[in-house]
Amino acid sequence: MVAIQAGEVQQLFLQEMEEILQQMEEDMLFLEANPSDMERLHALFRSFHTLKGGAGLSGLTRLSQYTHKAENVLDGARSGKLPLSSALVSALLEALDCLKAFMEEAHGRGRVEEGRVQASLGKFAQLAGAGALPSPGPAPAPVAPPPAAVAVPTAPPAIPLRTFTVRLRFNADLLTSGTDPLVLIQDLEALGSILVFSHPHAVPPLEQLEPRRLHLWWTVLLKTTAPQKKLQNILMFFLDGHDVRIQQIEGGPDEILDQLAIDSHVTDPSRRRLVGQPEEGPAPVAAPPAAVASPPPAVAAPPSSPAVAAVALPPVGRQGAPPVAKGNSPEGGAKKTVDVSLRVNIQKLDALINLIGEMILVHTRLRQSYESLALLDEESGGQLGLGENLGQIVDDHDRIVQELHVQAMKVRMVPVGNVLFPLKRLVRDYCEQSGKQMQLHILGDETEVDKTIVEKLNGPLTHLVRNAMDHGVEMPELRRQQGKNPEGRLSLQVANRKNSILIELTDDGAGVNYERVLAIARERGLIAEEERPGKAAILQFLFHSGFSTAKEVTEISGRGVGMDVVRKEIESLRGSIHIESTMGKGTLFRIELPLTLAVIEGLLVGVGGRIFVVPLLSIVETLQPRFCQFEHLKERGELVKIRHQYLPLLRLHQIFSIERAMTDPEQGLLIIVEESGHRSCLLVDEIVDQHQVVIKNLEQNLMQVDGVAGATILGDGRVSLVLDIPGLTRHATPGV
Repeated sequence: MVAIQAGEVQQLFLQEMEEILQQMEEDMLFLEANPSDMERLHALFRSFHTLKGGAGLSGLTRLSQYTHKAENVLDGARSGKLPLSSALVSALLEALDCLKAFMEEAHGRGRVEEGRVQASLGKFAQLAGAGALPSPGPAPAPVAPPPAAVAVPTAPPAIPLRTFTVRLRFNADLLTSGTDPLVLIQDLEALGSILVFSHPHAVPPLEQLEPRRLHLWWTVLLKTTAPQKKLQNILMFFLDGHDVRIQQIEGGPDEILDQLAIDSHVTDPSRRRLVGQPEEGPAPVAAPPAAVASPPPAVAAPPSSPAVAAVALPPVGRQGAPPVAKGNSPEGGAKKTVDVSLRVNIQKLDALINLIGEMILVHTRLRQSYESLALLDEESGGQLGLGENLGQIVDDHDRIVQELHVQAMKVRMVPVGNVLFPLKRLVRDYCEQSGKQMQLHILGDETEVDKTIVEKLNGPLTHLVRNAMDHGVEMPELRRQQGKNPEGRLSLQVANRKNSILIELTDDGAGVNYERVLAIARERGLIAEEERPGKAAILQFLFHSGFSTAKEVTEISGRGVGMDVVRKEIESLRGSIHIESTMGKGTLFRIELPLTLAVIEGLLVGVGGRIFVVPLLSIVETLQPRFCQFEHLKERGELVKIRHQYLPLLRLHQIFSIERAMTDPEQGLLIIVEESGHRSCLLVDEIVDQHQVVIKNLEQNLMQVDGVAGATILGDGRVSLVLDIPGLTRHATPGV
């Protein structure tokens, strides 16, 4: 049996909390545009409720208390007492920021600003007052009984007392979702007076106990003036899928307690007593509901927990425990098919993928050895006797290894929507501050990408969206004058394209002012006065460090400020970024990235006996050049004229100091590569092969070399360098 430490429980909750907060933010923004969607509202309420219970279970008391107050305000919106307005959504979004701060504090990465929390609670109080919502407080005081001297029967109370039994038998995996059943019992206690009967007979022996599973269940006897609907609201997320039942009952207390004892498998009347009472004394029983004007006091308990009373039960041992009906057991009866997930440390997953990569390399060597032996066998007329069986075994092994690799890579894939949806909040907050009107439309958020790529995409995409908002989309009045819709449109689209992922961010704003960009480039000495570059070349100036067309500094930034960092981050992911813009109509940013960083599809090329890997994603075409295509310019070096366009020539044997390579371009091959709108020609001796390669990072053991993305091991055991096309492109075009 594995013991769960308190710190481990908290870490599990914090991991789930991060996912819940992402979904909550998406729900809030959706509800602002669709306030009548009750299903989404219930989902948001359930998220708050889950966080409240999980925080209480993890010992994060302040977080639990704060979430409870936010939940009360949201409950007012569910009941229709409070309109689901933009003001309410703004307050909930601020609460979301406070929840994130609580989470960061629990991780030890900062402190919660108390002033921010109090300001958020103040907004909750204002909203509750405006919507005439009762503030949460202790249970109502009991109504005093009528004076004994009054002989005339008094009129019945306006709200009669009701007695309910609530069966709380949750699924065994409830605790893994962060829900604390005791919090639900506390919520029931707030409605009136309760007696809680625990049922430990379902708990297995200690040696068979699974601490992560919930074995205990409860029956609650509740006296309250609240209607049954109120109980259903508290337990609404557990009425389906769990053995949770609410029943209003009639009858005297003895009858009620007897029935509860029977439900608890207690058949000996002498054992039907309340915990805390003497063995020989009678159990304290409340008067019949019809004769009592106030609910019975609960058994004394600490203020922080519900008043709990329980029926004394037989020992927990398996021999004396009665059988549990399969129909009422979460483990018995018909099984439901549900999605089951398992949290795995990313380092363990990386280690597994590295081992699979090693297996692929070993298999490649195995296949090459078999092919060599098969060739010898064929030349010897079959004297080696390899036969077809060995070939079939190698083919089967190839298929299994490839499938294992594909499935392992799928485990690392996560939906890119996790990094896209927070951008909607960014757009919303900016519109409130600036007075601009715009909407961000996201398409393809279900596209799956390697987790490492998704995590590193947040910075570049956030910067691009900020620039599009601040210096792309115009003010509503100006858009009206130009005949545009006052509300600007930002579109973020993600799609798979072969072995890559394509991300396009477009806006319908003012576009790039080419003349202004060119003028600033000349002022900074980036281009000579007499040069007349094309539009594509002008747009590349935006990627220079510190380049900006903004006339004044804003809190966001001008288009171009920090764009050099954006490009570097994209290129660090072995991707590329491209810009297109039309004055008065808008701008397009196109980002192309590999699906994964661990494996790439590469073209193996030979240079002087060395083998290099060129990422297939960067290759435009290959060709055999003619001498008349080559020219040499003093300032730009060697150029190759291809279809009326001059491209810089990169001789790999010179860059990597390789002897015995072909120096005559007509005798070699040219590989045209493109990165961030720049095309270059790589001169190689020959094309060897094309297949997937597993990349090994050089930075862990060696320094980073410009032009080299990593290394891989070939089938014959040799090490081959994987070329970094962005680095080589900068080598060919200094200053870019």
